[in-house]
Amino acid sequence: MPDIKLFVIQGAERLANGNTVLMNWCPNAIKNPKDWTGSVQVLEVTPDKKVVWALRSWEDPADLGPASIIQLLDEPGVSEKPGDRQR
Repeated sequence: MPDIKLFVIQGAERLANGNTVLMNWCPNAIKNPKDWTGSVQVLEVTPDKKVVWALRSWEDPADLGPASIIQLLDEPGVSEKPGDRQR
């Protein structure tokens, strides 16, 4: 993905269609917050590493800031059992 610089991948989720969503955290590599706005926060890639979409949302009203994780609400998952906890 030559057009998107990856910094610290804080999360990755494999989708039902085989694609992968990556959460890309930039503040570790880009020290000045004014320079963060050029970076991609979240992207989806195919198994052959083609970008499906990339999200840059650094301005109000939808400023995600340097978010490090997202939750995909429309993706099927495994129900948690009562008492199960992730640590």
